Amino acid sequence: MKWNFIATSIVLRNYCSPVHRGRNYELHTIKVLKQLGLQLNHCGGAHDKGVDFRGYWHLNIDDPLKVIGDCKNLKKACGPVYIRSLIGTLDREPADTIGVLVSRKGFTKEAHKAFKSSQKPLVLISINDADSYSTDDTTLLKYFDRNLKCHQLTSNVVVASTFRNGLRSFKVLLHDNMGNLMPCKDL
Repeated sequence: MKWNFIATSIVLRNYCSPVHRGRNYELHTIKVLKQLGLQLNHCGGAHDKGVDFRGYWHLNIDDPLKVIGDCKNLKKACGPVYIRSLIGTLDREPADTIGVLVSRKGFTKEAHKAFKSSQKPLVLISINDADSYSTDDTTLLKYFDRNLKCHQLTSNVVVASTFRNGLRSFKVLLHDNMGNLMPCKDL
């Protein structure tokens, strides 16, 4: 019996598709944002119309705030086109729904200008990959900012950043109408 061998090269690598990486980042983002008091459901997919998650932000106020969000697991910072897209998505949502844009690589100066000038309530957040540093949640949230319209809706919230051991961590402080601080969460 004669055997013919065909040489093939097999490269073993830890590879997953961009779709898989994007979905993993969306699920990871939801896990991290739960520490801010957000109760979120994943709804991302091929035809998600710019909404990767939706839910509510419970801030110890009478009614939780509606939230939708879009995650960008890009290799570079998000530009203003992503802000404009989120604003367009918010146009199809009930009034006072907060739009959250999450990016692994942060945001450009132009994106910050579009964010600050928006009349829609927006939050910009940058979250590391779960593998980037550790599974210690204090190292995962890199950046958090709310525009003026969002500040008006979340006036009882103060988000403070601190540095410990060279790493930035965030703390959410809630206060009542009298200015008394309520229990806080480390992020």
